[in-house]
Amino acid sequence: KENYRSMVGGDGACMGCGEKTAIHLVLSAVNAALRPRVAKHVARLDDLIARLDARARELLAADADLEAAGSAES
Repeated sequence: KENYRSMVGGDGACMGCGEKTAIHLVLSAVNAALRPRVAKHVARLDDLIARLDARARELLAADADLEAAGSAES
């Protein structure tokens, strides 16, 4: 049902028409086939974002002069 309902309305076709049923079936098959790939790709992108963020923070902290920043506040 989740795959079949992946297509939204608004196409102007009458309910139960053959072309609408065919489009539903094709889109459902594509959705079912691609959903796991998309989820895997999104998880990989989330991991890359987290690693890039950690590396950027590490590089910024390495170049920061913490003693100079502490003495400027005093």
